[in-house]
Amino acid sequence: MRPVPYRRTTVIVAAVIIWVLVGIGYYLFGPLGALGFGAFFGIAVYAKARLILRGKKARRRERRISYAVIAVAVLLGLLVGADSYRKGMHQIQRRIRDANRLESELRSRAEFELVIISYQAPPLEDVERLSVRGYVARPDDLERLHDKVYNGRDWNVDWDVGVMAQ
Repeated sequence: MRPVPYRRTTVIVAAVIIWVLVGIGYYLFGPLGALGFGAFFGIAVYAKARLILRGKKARRRERRISYAVIAVAVLLGLLVGADSYRKGMHQIQRRIRDANRLESELRSRAEFELVIISYQAPPLEDVERLSVRGYVARPDDLERLHDKVYNGRDWNVDWDVGVMAQ
């Protein structure tokens, strides 16, 4: 039997690798892809760590089953990642970051302080939209808001912005 520190180290390293894989999946594919990508690769890492811990004591049948589990988990992780990438999850993440950047840019200006911007992209649906709500002081500000929102972007915008009475 292997010493306890060796086992503990193997389990800790496997857990760290799983969290790194979930983080990579989140960065590449968004929240939905992160769970699938990280979970399946996590299963593969867990099975490999268990196989390492068993060492030479594992029977041939157990080793074959472990290798099959590892192969299937890696394949499914790649399929989930590819499917999420194909559905454009990475583009949705980019648009969400762009909408957040636009909102922080507008919040820094006094004439747009009552305007709220949010980007909605429900999971597994094709309906994505930028929601712009609030009030501006003058019609000129409304025109500038339109220019800022549509500045080289292809948004599906849900407008609910009014001009305050003077």
